[in-house]
Formats: sequence, structure tokens, C-alpha cells
Amino acid sequence: MIYVFLVDTGTMMTFDMNLALESVEVVKGAIHNVVKVPPDKQAQVEGCLNMPATYNSVVARTQLAQQFYEHASEVTRTCRQLVHNQHLQQQGWAVVLGNLEDVVAAFRARHDAFQQNFVISVAGRRRSPCFTFLKRT
Repeated sequence: MIYVFLVDTGTMMTFDMNLALESVEVVKGAIHNVVKVPPDKQAQVEGCLNMPATYNSVVARTQLAQQFYEHASEVTRTCRQLVHNQHLQQQGWAVVLGNLEDVVAAFRARHDAFQQNFVISVAGRRRSPCFTFLKRT
């Protein structure tokens, strides 16, 4: 298996081992077909490590490091935004639950008052009936 790490999503993809026998362009094409990352945007870190000690190697490594830094900064910003959104969502649910508790308490108070008035009303009817029901014969 060939393992390819997707930096933007933080996931690991696996490819068939037969690709290891192919050229770098073929491997890049296979990666492009699966994950839609253009071949020129695919970082070959191992290739950068094996470059000779020249100015061009330093430039290529620096560009790769800058790309990693920019991507890491974007991921960090996204994570902070997600944490902030989750915090706001938690605060919203706390408000909803507090409101629900207030509504339940008010409903219980109204229920208790209604029940007390109903008991008094039923007891009053038994003592002095206002209506006489006639039976049909």
C-alpha cells in the first residue's frame, strides 16, 4: 500500500502498491483522479529531503515550508472558529433550557391555581346546586 496524507483534511489515503513501480507523474495523476488535488499542488516531501544542497533546494524547501505554514494557519483559524461556534451554541442551549424551566414553573403555578379553583368550585356546587336536572319519563 502507498499512503498519501492529505494535509488540508488531515486524512490518510491508501493507494495500490503497483503505483510504487510507476513514475512520479503517474502517481500524481492517480492521486489527482481520486482526491482532485492538481499534480502541481501535490507536495513530495521525501523528494525535497533528497534534493542536493543547492540554492534551488533551499528555495524549494522554503516554499514547501511556507505552504505548510499557510495551510496550518488556515486550519488553526478554522478550528478556532469552530470552537467559538460551539461555545455560542452551548450558550444558546443554556438559555433555551433556562427559558424552558421558567415556562414549566409558570405552567405549574397556573395549573396549581386552576386545580385549587376547580376544587373550590366543585365543593361549592355540592353545597348549593344551582341547577335541577329533570328526568324524562
